[in-house]
Amino acid sequence: MRITPRKPMGAPSGRRLLNRSGIGLVQLDEEGRPIKIAQLIGEGRAVEFEGREEEANWH
Repeated sequence: MRITPRKPMGAPSGRRLLNRSGIGLVQLDEEGRPIKIAQLIGEGRAVEFEGREEEANWH
């Protein structure tokens, strides 16, 4: 299994925690791979998470 870290877009370097309540949203492509990962939060907003491919690990 390959694990790819993600961090909220716009977060400062080294921060991966989003301290907000919400509902997770994962959109998959035809092969079942994630193409968009976001958290739907209050105020009608969504915070997207960007992949960190250079930090990915195989487990």
